[in-house]
Amino acid sequence: MDFLKSVFTHPAFFGFVGGLIVGAVFLVMSWMNHLRTKKELKKFQKHLSDKLEMEGEHLARLKADLEKIQGENENLR
Repeated sequence: MDFLKSVFTHPAFFGFVGGLIVGAVFLVMSWMNHLRTKKELKKFQKHLSDKLEMEGEHLARLKADLEKIQGENENLR
C-alpha cells in the first residue's frame, strides 16, 4: 500500500498523467480537424462534379451548334 501511495504521489506520475491529458486533448483536436477537412473535401468534390457536368452540357450544346452551322454552310455553297 505504501508503494502505491508513493507511486501516485511522485512528481513523475503527475507529469505522466499531465502528458496523457495533453495528448488526449491534441488527439481530440486532430480528430475534429480531420472530420472538418473530410466534410470540406466532400463539398469540393460535389462542387467539382456539378461544374464538370455543367461544362459537359455546355460543350455538347456548342458541338450541336457547330454541326448545325457547318450544315448551313454546306447548304449555302
